[in-house]
Amino acid sequence: MVRVAASQPWVGTTDDTYRADNPRRRVAIDAYCIDRTEVTVRDYRRCVAARRCAPQRTIAPYAEAAPEGLRRALEPACNYGRPGADAHPMNCVDWRNADVYCRWRGARLPTELEWEHAARGDDERRYVWGDAPPGPGAPANLCGPECSAWFAARGMTQRSWRFTDDGFGATAPVGSFAADTSPFGVLDLAGNVAEWTATLQRAPDDPRSRSRVFRGHGWSDPDASSGHALGRGHFEAVYRNSFLGFRCAR
Repeated sequence: MVRVAASQPWVGTTDDTYRADNPRRRVAIDAYCIDRTEVTVRDYRRCVAARRCAPQRTIAPYAEAAPEGLRRALEPACNYGRPGADAHPMNCVDWRNADVYCRWRGARLPTELEWEHAARGDDERRYVWGDAPPGPGAPANLCGPECSAWFAARGMTQRSWRFTDDGFGATAPVGSFAADTSPFGVLDLAGNVAEWTATLQRAPDDPRSRSRVFRGHGWSDPDASSGHALGRGHFEAVYRNSFLGFRCAR
């Protein structure tokens, strides 16, 4: 883990894309520790062996109603049980099992504010490497030609805004991209997989909703804002997909 000192950073944005749920404001964050990398398949398997975590291998639940082609493209990238994927992030994992894993380790999922602070530092940067958007190289595992080829090989079209092949059709082993390092030395916050947080997102029109916030971007995200440290969304706690994983905090 990486230790991050207590701080009063600016978080959130004035950008219309995320402002409604994450307005710009100053917050106080106590000192915390956060995993340097995403939790790997190798890490997670130990929790399965201890009979605390479930060996999740598939995407769910929205994909059950999605086109079969989309499932064919996304599900093969689920890493648990996939040969050679031990050092890749544990993905296709629902919020409950991510939470159980962290607690089994004597840790917890990070809050949304901790995750954002770990990615943006104390200088309110837009990307982990600074304010400049990704250049022509491959600073992180983001969707490029290799991602489009992954989808095409499975009968789907996924257009990408990037022109550089990052070398990985789906996820990459954690820590594969030196540029994807935050000011505090935390890796893979720009790409590879988006990540569950502990933060609950209550839908104003559905008080029974138990959606949990995720932060960051995954390998299959084709949007031009991919890699942005303000990347944010929420899913019901039962949701699983190959672009979504997690890390722990304490």
